[in-house]
Amino acid sequence: MWNKSANKTAPHPPRAPRCFGCSRPMHLVRRTPRFGGLPDLYTFECRVCGVWHIEEGDAAEDQPADLAAVLAA
Repeated sequence: MWNKSANKTAPHPPRAPRCFGCSRPMHLVRRTPRFGGLPDLYTFECRVCGVWHIEEGDAAEDQPADLAAVLAA
């Protein structure tokens, strides 16, 4: 049986973006782990155009969903 809590630390990469030049799906090249609760960085590459894209993964699950509500309090 699969244990849901056993995989909480495993990052879920963001969906591959489309290339800005040719609109093809980009390939995940590298995941850079970060520390201190910061989300990992994901590097994507379009092998046809040579375009690179870097973005953050999802933030930690224990962060509040509505930042505006937290700031207003």
